[in-house]
Amino acid sequence: MNKKALLIFLVLIIFITLPLVGCQKQKVPNLVINEVMASNGETITDAAGDYEDWLEIYNPSEEAIDLKGYYLSDKEDHLTRWQFPESVIIEAGGYLLVWASGKDKVEEGEVHTNFSINIDGETLTLTMPDGKTIVDQVKLKNIPRDVSSGRYPDGSEDWHFYMEGTSTPGSKNQEPLDSLEAPSFSHRGGFYTQEFALMLTTEEEGDIYYTLDGSEPDPVRNPQNTLLYTEPIKIKDQTSSPNEISTIPTISKEIRHKWQAPKEKLFKGTVVRAKTIGEELSSKVVTHTYFITLEGAERYSLPVLSLATNKDNLFDWEKGIYVGGKIFEEYLEENP
Repeated sequence: MNKKALLIFLVLIIFITLPLVGCQKQKVPNLVINEVMASNGETITDAAGDYEDWLEIYNPSEEAIDLKGYYLSDKEDHLTRWQFPESVIIEAGGYLLVWASGKDKVEEGEVHTNFSINIDGETLTLTMPDGKTIVDQVKLKNIPRDVSSGRYPDGSEDWHFYMEGTSTPGSKNQEPLDSLEAPSFSHRGGFYTQEFALMLTTEEEGDIYYTLDGSEPDPVRNPQNTLLYTEPIKIKDQTSSPNEISTIPTISKEIRHKWQAPKEKLFKGTVVRAKTIGEELSSKVVTHTYFITLEGAERYSLPVLSLATNKDNLFDWEKGIYVGGKIFEEYLEENP
């Protein structure tokens, strides 16, 4: 990169990032719904001695967050179903146990919503005080009695069932004691000179689900991108396939040096993420990335590292790190 190009690059970085510094107060807080129990038969009681449904909110950030005015809901079409009526603080790295009891109150150190959780599965949403901005949303599948569904590690995108006696309401989730073995791949990720049929196998009593877009396979929370494995997956050179990710503008239209879409088909790999899902348990996600090219690994003079993630983490208007996004656009509107 010559000096002129480097200077332009640095100016663009400064131009994009500096406005964000003054707009942090609008940033969506880093909170997640971390664990849920939809049928509490004898796991834990509230202060009244009742076995109520519950959910846990985790704050992985380094700052305490006050939930006053935030909303919780079990209805996707009614995000403001229940509002935190008073100050409820989640300390940095802390956990909040919320009872989905229908009692609708906050007293004696307990938080009770005005709804309960459907054991057959539904969507839980945490929303900011504006009633529109979603902080976190989880789609629950059928959860058996006294079994919770939780993230491990805390705050990650990997969900597990915690069998009776292993749930941790209001505290750090444990490593799942019982989980299925992850599926095996017939080929390791890397460079190949010819296309091939990738086979996924498991010895567990369950089905293998996979994705090809970098997202985590989950037939309930990610049905639009999750595929049931029934036959070998054809791994081939993807250069001729349409450019998708590379056509997403990463620079605001207000910036002087306009973004331009690639004019040619770009070299692409195939990302396969798979997991085994049984009736009550699931495995961890296994990821392999494949590049098919006649040159093989010699195509590049440096080692290649593949990072797989949901594309919303990179390009979503609310939280994507590769785009100016909501905060930047709002800043431009307020500072024409």
